[in-house]
Amino acid sequence: MMMKSRMPVTVALIALCSATFDATARAEDDIEKLLETMPADVGVIVLVDRPSQTLPPKLLGPLVGAIAPNELAQKQVLEAIKRIPGPFVIGWVPPRGFEMSKDSGILIAIEMNRPDEKFEDWCEERLLPAWRSMLRSSATSALTMEPGERSIRIFDRNRDEMVLAFAMRDRIAFGATKANRVLRWRRDEYPKSRWIDKPGSRRLCRSLSKDRGIRVIVNPHALLTAAEVLKPEPNSLAEIALSVLSPTDVESVSLELTWEKQTISLRANLAMKEGCRGLPAWLMRPGSKSTALGALPDDFCAVGRFGWSSASRALAGVYELTDLFDKTIGQEYLEDLATFKATTGVDWDGEFLGQLVNELVFGVRVDFTRKSPVGWAAVCPLGNSAAFNRQLDQLVTQFELPVRIVERDGLRIHVGGAAAPFAFASAKNHFVLADSPETLMDVAQCAAGRSAEPANKSIRQRYAGIEASNHFALMLDLQMLVKKAPFIPFTLGPRLGTLMSSGTASLALWSRDRMATLELVWDLGRPRDLESKESKDDATPLLIAMVEAGTEAVIQSRQEALRIQSMYNLRGIGQAIQICAMDSNGEFPASLEDLLRLAPNSITLSYFRNPYNEEGPESFDELTEKSYIIYRPGLSTKSPPDEVLLAERAIFNDNNGACFVFVDGHVEFIAEPRASELIELMKSGAESVKR
Repeated sequence: MMMKSRMPVTVALIALCSATFDATARAEDDIEKLLETMPADVGVIVLVDRPSQTLPPKLLGPLVGAIAPNELAQKQVLEAIKRIPGPFVIGWVPPRGFEMSKDSGILIAIEMNRPDEKFEDWCEERLLPAWRSMLRSSATSALTMEPGERSIRIFDRNRDEMVLAFAMRDRIAFGATKANRVLRWRRDEYPKSRWIDKPGSRRLCRSLSKDRGIRVIVNPHALLTAAEVLKPEPNSLAEIALSVLSPTDVESVSLELTWEKQTISLRANLAMKEGCRGLPAWLMRPGSKSTALGALPDDFCAVGRFGWSSASRALAGVYELTDLFDKTIGQEYLEDLATFKATTGVDWDGEFLGQLVNELVFGVRVDFTRKSPVGWAAVCPLGNSAAFNRQLDQLVTQFELPVRIVERDGLRIHVGGAAAPFAFASAKNHFVLADSPETLMDVAQCAAGRSAEPANKSIRQRYAGIEASNHFALMLDLQMLVKKAPFIPFTLGPRLGTLMSSGTASLALWSRDRMATLELVWDLGRPRDLESKESKDDATPLLIAMVEAGTEAVIQSRQEALRIQSMYNLRGIGQAIQICAMDSNGEFPASLEDLLRLAPNSITLSYFRNPYNEEGPESFDELTEKSYIIYRPGLSTKSPPDEVLLAERAIFNDNNGACFVFVDGHVEFIAEPRASELIELMKSGAESVKR
């Protein structure tokens, strides 16, 4: 019960990440001052150091609307956001075993930057009203604030318990769900062991972007310890996963959402220990710079690469991971290689895979004017093309691959059959694999130019923002994709379709200085349907459209869930009415109060509580006045089956309709304007109310 009363403050305060007060840029030591309040066992930290720039006010509406239960709650949360006192961090200390019935330890630290407003005033006038409205329950009126000499406490009088406490020190307001933590912090005794002092923490903080944005920091060790998974059963799947993933070698993780003008990015940084093993060690291997991205023609709308020293070394890295839990797998592979070479004469590892060096470049083009509307290609630079070609010819002969040889412009192209169309050849010291000889020839001509940069201008500009020496990169030219396949926006809906009509996107992975980085970047371009009178450097219209596209589905899903809950309530009441009619010669109860008296085991007051706002009767006496349901007395099982028996009293939450129960027992959602017409007929006591 305690957690239920505390969770909304977490939701509300995380929503406050979008605050809109004026503040100057934060120095690194100021940010670390807030982070010094977080203990070493904190699992997750949300950091907002520049709330004035994090999200524009126009963007807050859709975000808050997605979590607020009604317009009043949305308004009060926004008011609290506008007046939040300063930069803040929110921490969560996970309970052992992730048993959420226990106090999970929510921590909040806010730097006071508003000299015109006291923190206790903000709590009383902004935070509490927003908190109460988010809970959507009449019981929340019992939430009260009690200022004291040493701390401010928020109590739930109904449960007679404290749900949050705050104290002030050095212009920082520190809050927690455990009062003793607050009092100890005020005496400078908490935390004894700080997250910021853990290995890798300060290094991770220095890697954080200086741009405006929202940052989430994850402490893997604290989460794994709380989840009690660090001592798995021997030879279990959990033990294998821990061996391969080696999460204890990851010191800290940060997630950053930032934007600058029209570019939005999501970046994950992983700070690794020295001498790490498993997947962290694999991520720390050296990346490579591309030499073959220019081999793909400029009409390829998707271009990517895997960086490696060689395909042989990349495969060896996979077996190094399997050796962590079963060394026989790698040993069997080496034995199979020796047998394969002795049988076929093909040196698979050294002379074949070993000659595929530096990278694997791949791409896709979409063009419905071509014979093959979706074309693809993969390109690998060759170390020793003569040695590779000898091994390739030997493989084709040994396994009698169903290919035919085609000579084009001096190229010897192997072409597959109709069942599996493909073509491959060695061209200009590159191995090229493509969907067709036509695509292969296009790639071969570009490979002759030996350009390391992508031929597509938009993709080239996007790649310029990626770390040159990387493990993986994928770039998309969204504008070209939509131009070549104009039906795509229609499959995504109007909002996402509009956003997809221009711009580029990229996903990349690289590592340096014991830090692995995975970054997703979306340059929104300038979708023509979103052009506005505002400055072209202002990303607000684009961001709003993107957020609305993401939250629209959430809001619709929530509305649908509430509608289903209402239909469940109505169906239950209708079934109880039918049960009562069996004992009353087919006559339905005279009122809802009679229904509750006649069928106490079939129906309860909870069925009459409005799922859209959680309001409803607390006793039988309030049933007619506070129920969200209208009942038509005087009907029976002999009445026409299409007569309305029960209905929602009004159109709730912009539902664009209402739910109805008919005499035959079926429940139906009826859209506007007919829904309002039927409700008015019921309220007026009409003799007949039909669909």
